[in-house]
Amino acid sequence: MSFAVTRTSRSFIAPCEATPRSSLGLSVIDRVPALRHMVRSLHVFTHGREPARVIREALSKALVKYYPFAGRFVDD
Repeated sequence: MSFAVTRTSRSFIAPCEATPRSSLGLSVIDRVPALRHMVRSLHVFTHGREPARVIREALSKALVKYYPFAGRFVDD
């Protein structure tokens, strides 16, 4: 079985509500370059009218509670 995936656009998703603005330090483990890596994942959802919109809205809501994940990684 095979299938093709076409990425039509790329966008940043912001939290849907205001979140605290601050800097958070990395843990000792997070500072080890050999342990940093990108996690690739594939999310499969049932077909709907606008699945991309549903995913964007859900992520925007989740980022309110998990706002540190909405930030940027800066190595100092």
